[in-house]
Amino acid sequence: MFEILRGFYVAENYWEWKNFTGTIPVVLFPLIVFVLKDPIVLKSILKPWYRWALLAFVLFFYWMVGISQFYLGPLFFALCFLSLGKNPFMKIVIVVLGILMLTDNIIDNRSQFIKAAMSFLILFSSVFHKFISTYLIRVACLAVIIATIILLYLGLTGNFNLFKDISDNYEGRYTMVSDADGELKTIDMSGDTRTFIYEEVLGSAIKNDYVLMGRTPARGHDAIVFAEEARDLLSVHYVDNLKIERHKDEICFTNIFTWLGLVGVLLYMCIYLYSAYLGLFKSNSKYVKLCGAMVVFYFAFGWIENSTSFDIINVTYWIFISICLSSSFRKMTDKEFKLWFRTII
Repeated sequence: MFEILRGFYVAENYWEWKNFTGTIPVVLFPLIVFVLKDPIVLKSILKPWYRWALLAFVLFFYWMVGISQFYLGPLFFALCFLSLGKNPFMKIVIVVLGILMLTDNIIDNRSQFIKAAMSFLILFSSVFHKFISTYLIRVACLAVIIATIILLYLGLTGNFNLFKDISDNYEGRYTMVSDADGELKTIDMSGDTRTFIYEEVLGSAIKNDYVLMGRTPARGHDAIVFAEEARDLLSVHYVDNLKIERHKDEICFTNIFTWLGLVGVLLYMCIYLYSAYLGLFKSNSKYVKLCGAMVVFYFAFGWIENSTSFDIINVTYWIFISICLSSSFRKMTDKEFKLWFRTII
């Protein structure tokens, strides 16, 4: 709330006010937990979505937007526990859409591919949960968290850059051909598209002295790589005292850092890690523990992707977090969670 109040003072022009008003719901996303943590409320939201939104997508929107995670976000949640559902037709539709999300335009939708693959992995784990020990799930999640923090530290200190290392060592080995706008283009799948974002975000914060508290949701970081594109876009509505900034990147935590500073990043990390802890260690159901595993995945992936926007895919992330934070869900047994999920699908 403090950063939002600061934003009213910081915003000066059309684009800053536009970005500010559009980003307020994003930075307030954690409040959605108080709504989604109630099993009855979450059911009342998801049940009509799976019934009508999927039907509308198949009949109308697929032909316009294609297989898009930004419309089909809740599909990731359904995929994780699809084996618990009772509607065979709905299960077939979700599986088919899930497979399409895995295979549709991998070049441009690598993030979607990874999220769908993780959902199928959780589905596999939920099917064979009796053969997968809770200890193994906890150890795997702890390893992911530790690896994420170590790689982040090494990258920030300049000792080891995973993105640059992959790009340097595997450049040209994994390429795919994309048909974009009627033109065939060869794209290097190992290319480094993240280092420059971290460099711009951190460099801008240090230069302009907003490391601790951020630049508020009204502002972005100083743009270098996309400076020309930013200038062309911004100058349409505002010319005098033009600030060449990129308001939002493709990475979740760099956006939070730009808007809310180091304090905001630490608070967001606490939400992710605390909810994962409750899901993994303080829940009765193996299915809620798998929700905790998904929160750990989204935490790690948030340093690479998961752009922060007020859309259905971001709501999906918070569904997993809300379930882990909910005492009602954590008290459920495997049977009770299964019965609840069957009221949805």
